Amino acid sequence: MIGSLLVFRQYLLPAASTRQTIRTISGHGLDVWLYTDREWFVRDLQAPHVARE
Repeated sequence: MIGSLLVFRQYLLPAASTRQTIRTISGHGLDVWLYTDREWFVRDLQAPHVARE
């Protein structure tokens, strides 16, 4: 269905890999958006594009 936002594929990362990825992305001064199977998290609610999601 178009527009249903149905997840058709997901890949889960081990917690250690996720922590390292967050450190790497943050270390380059980039915003980190973390998606889980139920919700998503951002560190800065004022970051670009967050308000539109």
